[in-house]
Amino acid sequence: MLLAICFTSCNSLKKVEENEYLIVKNTILVDSIKVKSEDVNSLIYQKTNTSILGYPLRLNLYNLAKENPDSLYQAWLNKKPNRKKRLTKLLSEKQVERLGESFLVKGLSVWLKDVGEPPVILDTTQTRKSPERLSAFYNSKGYFNNSTTYEIDTIDRERKAAVDYRVSLGKPYYIDSLSNDISSKAIDSLYFLHSDESLVKKGDQFDLNNFTLERERLTTIFRNSGIRNFQESSITFDIERDTVRASDDQKMNINLNIGDLRRRGENQVTTSEYKVERINRINVYTNFLSATNNAPLDSIQYKDLNIFYSGKFKIKPKTLDDAIFFEKDSIYRDLDKIRSSRQLNNLNIFKYPNIIFEEDSIRIW
Repeated sequence: MLLAICFTSCNSLKKVEENEYLIVKNTILVDSIKVKSEDVNSLIYQKTNTSILGYPLRLNLYNLAKENPDSLYQAWLNKKPNRKKRLTKLLSEKQVERLGESFLVKGLSVWLKDVGEPPVILDTTQTRKSPERLSAFYNSKGYFNNSTTYEIDTIDRERKAAVDYRVSLGKPYYIDSLSNDISSKAIDSLYFLHSDESLVKKGDQFDLNNFTLERERLTTIFRNSGIRNFQESSITFDIERDTVRASDDQKMNINLNIGDLRRRGENQVTTSEYKVERINRINVYTNFLSATNNAPLDSIQYKDLNIFYSGKFKIKPKTLDDAIFFEKDSIYRDLDKIRSSRQLNNLNIFKYPNIIFEEDSIRIW
């Protein structure tokens, strides 16, 4: 195998047709500077074949595979009139057929194709998509007036192609002003309490990723500050900018919108103001089936927990109390739910512990 690879190492074009080109190099030039960032290079649709220390091992393994091992075997078997007859006498007709499915005849080629890598053939349709993707990426970084082109170099390259992608950025856009429109009083108070930690700041260059991270940051804060049912989709940004090249104005006005809670019913969508929720009661049902069948249950109270059970109660109340992080009269926090769920699972007492929030209590099954 190693010798075969060595003999074919210079024949990476073995399965490249006469009218095709193997892509051997992609280069991204941003304002004439070569970009080595993997994040940017990953945007190219057609990447070159992988290599190890510059050697296309997987491509050459693929090239070793026979395209039609079944047909080649049948052609070899019937090339001489008596070959098949002699093999049939020596083995059997069924074994001769199975020989065509053996690893050395067919399986090796299948394996080589599985572990190998087909040649990346130049496809101009795919090539044209890459500049569009590069342009969208730099748009997200504030370069709204960027322009992208590509050039395919096949000179002095026998059935090989190198593709250069060129990006002209233009001037970046910056955040000039920030405003907000928040419907809920509770959300408004929480927002301004944590506004100094905002990832979208006046004077910063526009970066779409910062807006995504800011939505996630605010959602985490609200859900850990009593807003149990806060929806990330309630947060939107209005972005005003002038992209006319002649104006030469790279200032942007950002308005943060946080709307009310939206609920979709059968025939309509209703909205209601977000409010801080507190834990009123904590009910723990240790037997799910009994609780859902309205069977009579016994109960005990331990600190903030109302524990309901049927039959003999075999769990120490303190064990449940230590695993549940909610406290009566405290505000709701996503963090408490995550920790409680994890600890209840770790007890290995309940099959499928579940936490359900109702209007005036928590049920834990």
